[in-house]
Amino acid sequence: MVEVVRVVEFTHFSKERRPKRLTVDEVPPEMNEKGYPSGGGFIIAIEDDDGRKVFGLSEGEAALLVIRLWNALIGHGNDFMNLWALRKREKGSDQHV
Repeated sequence: MVEVVRVVEFTHFSKERRPKRLTVDEVPPEMNEKGYPSGGGFIIAIEDDDGRKVFGLSEGEAALLVIRLWNALIGHGNDFMNLWALRKREKGSDQHV
């Protein structure tokens, strides 16, 4: 039996103080029944008052998720800096009136 390892857990609370939990667990690679290694994966679970929903990701899907999230985070950082620069220019133009 493969031992699942918790990678990360986030808990957020609603305005009513009810928890919503996101967990990501690692399923490590193992030997299959024929004696060959099989790839591992990840299990993503979301739990709230309505129950628990689980979604499995292969290693390839997890890699694609990481790459796309990383690219989105870089974009968010750039957008944030551009908004601050715009704010600074707008504030500076107000001072010269």
